[in-house]
Amino acid sequence: MALYHGRADRTAPCHHSRALDEALREAGAREVRLTLYPGKSHTDPILEDPFSGADPLLRSLLALVRAGSLLPDTATPPTPGTLD
Repeated sequence: MALYHGRADRTAPCHHSRALDEALREAGAREVRLTLYPGKSHTDPILEDPFSGADPLLRSLLALVRAGSLLPDTATPPTPGTLD
């Protein structure tokens, strides 16, 4: 599971993602990756970043979408028509 969170998020502070990361690991999850992005707010990935050009958080999110998996480094794209 990939967790991406902005450190400047005031709507849902990043300590929530830290707590989720810890809880998942304590519950036995083995493939959890938390990435915190300095200066990123709650709306950056959907409003500010698409208009500002190249950005680390936006690149990470797009890699997930393109790979069709939450772990882009080990992802195998799904076969068309098999997404159910």
